[in-house]
Amino acid sequence: MVKLTNKEKMDNARKKFEKIAKQIRNKKEWSSSDLLKLKDFKPKKNFLDSEEKIKEITRKAFKLAKRDKTEDAIKELCNINGVTISIASFILTIKFPERYVPFDVITINELRKKKCFKQNDMPKDTINSEDYPFFGYLPHYLEYIELMRKKAKEKGIKLEDLEREKWEKRIK
Repeated sequence: MVKLTNKEKMDNARKKFEKIAKQIRNKKEWSSSDLLKLKDFKPKKNFLDSEEKIKEITRKAFKLAKRDKTEDAIKELCNINGVTISIASFILTIKFPERYVPFDVITINELRKKKCFKQNDMPKDTINSEDYPFFGYLPHYLEYIELMRKKAKEKGIKLEDLEREKWEKRIK
């Protein structure tokens, strides 16, 4: 069996992500099967709500996100059983790659180490914090998304390209 390099693994993951994104990006609402496609990227979550509830919530969240009401869109998506800020940011990234990037545990830990947040109240233990995955990190995600948008604008590149650069640096 051929062992893949980290770069090959990331390239394969990126291709899979892009395939899934193309399938669901332009939908006005998502179904439970659309959410289940994310399991390869966020494998520990089950989305147990009814099909109607998921469609209603995603429709509303996408409208909010389109109007740049990020906080409200994230809160709305977190009303789906199993959706955290991390998954909600991932959903918005798939739907609106030009405006959102994912916010995951690795990113949180990297930013904490670099002391990038203005907020001083970031929990010390990311995974086991009582605040994780919702209230404690929403202000941090909002800060992070603004930071990433600003950096992309300064560099004159798309937000999704800046996110790709960040991931490529991680695997080197």
